[in-house]
Amino acid sequence: MSVLSAPASGAVARGDSAAASESGWRREFDLLVLCAGPGGESNRERIARLLESGLDWTRLLASADHHGVMPFLYQRLAESDLWRLAPPESWRLLERQFHANLKHNLLLMGQLTSLLRALDEAGIPAVAFKGPALATAMWGSLALRQCTDLDLMVQRQHARGALAVLRGLDYQVAVTLSSPVLDEHIRVASEMQFRKASPEVLLELQWDIAPRCFAVDLDMDEFWSRTTATKLGGVSTIAFAQDDLVLALCVHGWKHAWSRLIWVCDIAQLVVKSRGLDWQRLHGRARELGLERILLLGATLAHELLASPLPEALRKRAQQDADLRRLLDEALLGLSEDRVADYRDWHAFLLRARERRRDRMRHVAGFVMTPGVPELTAVSLPRAFHFLYPILRIFRLAGMARRIQLKSRETLATRSSASCSLAKRPG
Repeated sequence: MSVLSAPASGAVARGDSAAASESGWRREFDLLVLCAGPGGESNRERIARLLESGLDWTRLLASADHHGVMPFLYQRLAESDLWRLAPPESWRLLERQFHANLKHNLLLMGQLTSLLRALDEAGIPAVAFKGPALATAMWGSLALRQCTDLDLMVQRQHARGALAVLRGLDYQVAVTLSSPVLDEHIRVASEMQFRKASPEVLLELQWDIAPRCFAVDLDMDEFWSRTTATKLGGVSTIAFAQDDLVLALCVHGWKHAWSRLIWVCDIAQLVVKSRGLDWQRLHGRARELGLERILLLGATLAHELLASPLPEALRKRAQQDADLRRLLDEALLGLSEDRVADYRDWHAFLLRARERRRDRMRHVAGFVMTPGVPELTAVSLPRAFHFLYPILRIFRLAGMARRIQLKSRETLATRSSASCSLAKRPG
């Protein structure tokens, strides 16, 4: 049963008319939430009222694309004949975008199945993560999810082997690293980006859910031990267990400060399809790992925005956490305004979503001390001198902080000068 067609649960989606008026959301965002949420006649009536209210269609289409929910907007309007209420030019543009997305996803699926076969022949287990895999497994159609790239997950010990397979298939790594530096990157990071020129395909090869500096202690060996057999595009492959996927998607959304609606939709749809989801076990595991707030943040967003089921005990737990409620309100406001947080606000959001002080401290220390691609590519050090990379990172971050401080002072000086000029201007 799909979120797009599922009857609403006992929870009320924040997209209904009463909640929308309380939230002060843009009408364009209200419409996207309704189109991505449960079906039903009442939702159809709300959608019709919004379509008749004089929407900014330029902003609506841009917002749908930003949030990755353009296919939901198209499908909901097309299947209910509500497209007749849309401006003809805007509807034709939306229709073209929908078919272009399907064409792109079919291309990605063809590349993905070729990759899975090649990795299997090389003896490298791989999980197709997000992208077309979620489109087919969660939504039942490649047409219903916007996919910009491919995401492949392999075990850390197979990262080098997978890199060789990708190069053999004409995928070029975004940043070339020397052999010892590559080992260090695989140890502390979680992914590498690739690009194929013809056909043009972007790919992320991943071996962890988050880089080490995020202080997220998910045991990937446990993830791999619980994989299940599945089929993808006619190819026999494996997939992560559903409760592992819920936790992984919550961590992914948190990493990006929940700036896109599609990530909330993915969790809502996964929860709807996972009828046997053991919430008690999942919640206990998240608490043990210090990820309770991250799990509740994702699950509650899906519940409040899209009416996905959430046990009463977890709803009460979320209500009791005042810090979590503030994070939820910030995330909802950011989503409604298509906002992508700047570096400072993004980092503050990440830290406040960790309930344990020691995890926040590890997170800060990790970001300060863990070398990234800029440090690893600045100078290639012999393995015996890799301990110097964290020192290089500290100096680079100090330089960045100094430049930000100087820029802030210049901005304040400019504003002060402008204010003085305005004050001296005759009435």
